[in-house]
Amino acid sequence: MSLSRQKSRSMPGLAFALLLGAFFQPAFGQDAAIDASRGVDDGVDYAALTKFGPWDDRNYDLTAADVALLPENDRYLQGVPAFFKIQKRKEMAAQGFPLDRHYPRETDKEFQFRYGGLLINGELHRKGLGIYTHPDPKNPPPKLQLATEPQPKAVPIEGEGPFDGTASNNETTIEFNPANPNQVVAGSNGSGGQRHSYSSDGGATWMSAGALPSSCCDPAMDWAPDGSVVYTATLGNATGGGGGFNTEIYWSTNAGQTWQGPVSVSTGSSDKEFIHVDRAPGSPHLGQLYATWHQGNVMQFARCNYNNGTNMLDCDPTQSFGSEE
Repeated sequence: MSLSRQKSRSMPGLAFALLLGAFFQPAFGQDAAIDASRGVDDGVDYAALTKFGPWDDRNYDLTAADVALLPENDRYLQGVPAFFKIQKRKEMAAQGFPLDRHYPRETDKEFQFRYGGLLINGELHRKGLGIYTHPDPKNPPPKLQLATEPQPKAVPIEGEGPFDGTASNNETTIEFNPANPNQVVAGSNGSGGQRHSYSSDGGATWMSAGALPSSCCDPAMDWAPDGSVVYTATLGNATGGGGGFNTEIYWSTNAGQTWQGPVSVSTGSSDKEFIHVDRAPGSPHLGQLYATWHQGNVMQFARCNYNNGTNMLDCDPTQSFGSEE
């Protein structure tokens, strides 16, 4: 085979590789004007921090002791700057779940939620709420529409479209009331946090209940056996915690029109939560709610019971079930 033919056959593969390389490069930060004199520690090569993640001006606050917490071969995280990776390692160690090779799966979303986006050359490239810091006071985060303030927006079931007009819904979960199939609730990642909608006609039309306060994503829902209560779980930090997302559980006694709570069942840095209600007839634990999630790649578990007298959710302490990997 001639050299020219070999080259012609290899060029598509080379072009594809270059395209992939361009795709996986950070959207911002490669052209940042990194000024080492702005750093707090002369012993830190601040420009070299871009091998761990895209540049962010908050990297200037890192010391040599901070950078030493990152393994030399620490993998590049798309959208997550070095300062936040170090912050996560400190938080996880304080929680008793020190990180090794893997970061929580939603670390990129958590960074946007907590810091808003990358801060480059003094300009915030906002992609999230940024509830922990607002370096651009003239452009504060949008005011959240709380789930206790319903916004009626009925839509037809025929024809694909957003539940509530935000055009931002994804990872949607739907559950119907086992005691009344006409009552349906749906949760999704969306604008302002985890958004919820409800239907009273079996899904023919939907109404928006807005977003759960200080929430993020990964909706999971289930109903009580008699349909009097519906529960939803989310990642958020409405009740504080040890840094990062907590697993939060809300509940509704009017079929998802408004939500109460939350109760936090984790100490932070949670991901991929799921809930299930025991509805087995004759079960000694009928109506008990079970929640699972992973924290630092370790599976966690909690049990909750709804108290009709106080309209509150009581949850037992969490338990660990070993490494996820």
